Amino acid sequence: MVGRGACAAAAIPYFVDVHRPSSETSSRRASARRELALAAKLTPRVGVIVAVCAAALAIDGFALVWRARPAGADSTPSAHAARTCGPTSLLPRRANVQLIARITLCLINRQRAAHGLAPLHANGPLSRAARGHSQDMVARGYFSHYTPEGASPFARILRAGYTARRRACAMGENIAAGTGPLSTPASIVRMWMNSPGHRENILSPAYRDTGVGVAFGYPGARGRGATYTEDFGAHC
Repeated sequence: MVGRGACAAAAIPYFVDVHRPSSETSSRRASARRELALAAKLTPRVGVIVAVCAAALAIDGFALVWRARPAGADSTPSAHAARTCGPTSLLPRRANVQLIARITLCLINRQRAAHGLAPLHANGPLSRAARGHSQDMVARGYFSHYTPEGASPFARILRAGYTARRRACAMGENIAAGTGPLSTPASIVRMWMNSPGHRENILSPAYRDTGVGVAFGYPGARGRGATYTEDFGAHC
């Protein structure tokens, strides 16, 4: 049962989640190795970096993070960002999820600009992958980078067509879900920026493209809150 103002988030760069149980981690890593082998065939001479995934869980606004927050990591969307990105505290509804996604991307690009980074460009295949994953998590009541069948972000992004015309040299993903005031774009971006793994994805200079997908509903409690996925990528 989801309480008022609950949220959760997880981040995965390069598709290795070390916070799984050991047996599941082994199977996921084996799956990731198979997918990376496929990617190597599709994208020759491209090295893939394996990084540690950080996950965060927040209840009523209190975050429990797997790794300590670095100094100065408290990054709240600024008043300037709020003025230029629209209603950043807008509560998600079934009819406004596309607007919520646009506001979220605007806030993310404001964070990148504040750190001297180029904006991420909205990408069709990444947006389809992100939107589809958010909708699937709500519809089937799970919260994970992996589908119940074991498909990873890497597989989902490939299936959406991100590498149809050009090779990809970097990919990653953030996910989050919240209810009540913790489901707004401002709250989700604040939570991501205050969690090392999510922040690392958002502020990575390796990424150039992104897609934000928002589904109305919280996994296991359809019709309440919202579930967010942001997929990241860069073509070589």
